[in-house]
Amino acid sequence: VNTIAVRIPGSEASKNFVRNEIRSYFSYFGLPHLFFTFNPSAAHSPIFQVMYGDSSVDLTSHFPRLIAGREHALRLAHDPVAAADFFEFSWRCCFEYLLGWDFKAGKSSAAGGLFGHICAFYGSSE
Repeated sequence: VNTIAVRIPGSEASKNFVRNEIRSYFSYFGLPHLFFTFNPSAAHSPIFQVMYGDSSVDLTSHFPRLIAGREHALRLAHDPVAAADFFEFSWRCCFEYLLGWDFKAGKSSAAGGLFGHICAFYGSSE
């Protein structure tokens, strides 16, 4: 039963699988030196507004003019796929440009990142 339940997100079996995967990382790479929770806010981001389709947002401006907060929330509720795309774009940019991870090669870039070269990382969602 657990073999099948591993594929069901949020099940006890899938949680155990993730825990075991993380423990495997510890035994191979050692304990993590950095732990952080990444939570970009699409509701307050001009980049999300552009992904939503708002062509009036000028991303070249230091402080782009944005619409009212209520409209931000309505757009977020109207297009959850754009919000998911924004999250994907945000974490990939964070790892590629700040932490120096090369996604194509599957390893740290030659130049490294903010903390030097990354041996490994593990990401999970709640």
